[in-house]
Amino acid sequence: MLNKILKQLFDQGIRHLVETQLDSSMCLNSDIANLFNRVNIKDARSATFYSLGKAKMLQTPVILIVDENYLSSCYTGLTEAWLQRQPIILIAYGSRDRSLAHFKRSVDRIIYIRDNRSNDLVDIDAIHGPIMIYVQDANSDDLKFDYTPLLIKFDKLLTAQDTVYCYNPSEQDKPYQFLSHSIYPEYKYGLFSKYLGWALGSKNTSILCCPDHLIQIDLNIFNNSNINKKVKIVLFQTNQNSSFKEALWLSNNNINVEYYSDFETIDYRKFLDSDFANVIYIENK
Repeated sequence: MLNKILKQLFDQGIRHLVETQLDSSMCLNSDIANLFNRVNIKDARSATFYSLGKAKMLQTPVILIVDENYLSSCYTGLTEAWLQRQPIILIAYGSRDRSLAHFKRSVDRIIYIRDNRSNDLVDIDAIHGPIMIYVQDANSDDLKFDYTPLLIKFDKLLTAQDTVYCYNPSEQDKPYQFLSHSIYPEYKYGLFSKYLGWALGSKNTSILCCPDHLIQIDLNIFNNSNINKKVKIVLFQTNQNSSFKEALWLSNNNINVEYYSDFETIDYRKFLDSDFANVIYIENK
């Protein structure tokens, strides 16, 4: 639905698209997104003010797409756009059913699009200030992952006091000899911060297994002098066409990153016994 909306807005003459806190490779059709003059700004607040400045300079609507969970960071920029009557089209993308009533004081209109249905898409000629389009759609964070081949390997090496944390697993409650803990999408924010607390605060082994794109949400936590050999993370590549750009940041913070294309070639004993923080990155070949 998100791509359909973008195409409709493009057909109405809009040419400028700003993306923030969004894994565009997971939710945007590149053929449609590349029709626009695209800018990606990581900080949502900065992206909102950038959109405001661009709309004011060009005197034309500018689309700003943001993950729903970063909407609060857009509030001050939207308020300023409302005061200046600048045409920002904020598209909030997510999968939760949520109320946005508090945003009514900073936008002219809120359009809800749920379950791929909408009879109320905006006509750009009627835009004289900021509006919000909330697209409730299934996204990549709702995908379930099968960790079974990995957990079978760990089961031979871990004890009953050790814990493996798995993000949104497809199968649960198998009788492994270690503790298995599931983490669901509603708890993804701060995932790595929470894991570091669990790992560094425990005397036993703690491993986190999750898709790679989630690391973008909590990346700064790895600039942490307390990180040590207890940190053991397995990341799964979720988009074959996307490289693991965060590896350099991890390496610069003394975290070893090793790449594998399958489960069989991993040296699991070396991973667990290494004297440094370790990340295994499993590529999607």
